[in-house]
Amino acid sequence: GIKIIMSAREGTGRRRWPDEGHSLGQVSHILWNRILSVRCTDGYTRKVRISGKHRRRMWVNLGDVITLLPDYGMDEQNWGTMTHRYKAKGSKLLYQRKLIPEEYLLWIL
Repeated sequence: GIKIIMSAREGTGRRRWPDEGHSLGQVSHILWNRILSVRCTDGYTRKVRISGKHRRRMWVNLGDVITLLPDYGMDEQNWGTMTHRYKAKGSKLLYQRKLIPEEYLLWIL
């Protein structure tokens, strides 16, 4: 959910952190119009669908860090749905909190 951050090192602001059951990943390929190939932090490579709610508001590029919800009950190791995209500053905060590996930042810097 959205949490308020108040610290001298990270600054003050609102950040969205991954909820329970969500996974973090980095976009490795754009396959079709609404389908992405994403390397997840749990070790799987999933095909992720961009829902209509996010398709119009967020442009997703190669190397972007996203949160996704695995499609439980269908094929959670291969498919998921995108829930949020992080910009460069948000990705750096995720790395500082040790939620993503350093190799995910190489595309951003």
